[in-house]
Amino acid sequence: MISMDFEGSARAASIASLKPFEERVAEFYDSLLVPILFEPYALELAIVAER
Repeated sequence: MISMDFEGSARAASIASLKPFEERVAEFYDSLLVPILFEPYALELAIVAER
């Protein structure tokens, strides 16, 4: 039989409640931060690749 202390069950509950938050963070990163962070490098790479 597996016993779980209060801390373990609280940790499991907090991890489960973070799942929707993590998904929104990933969507935010993909939609807003990726273009901001990588667009300048992509443009420079396209110029170099044309040569």
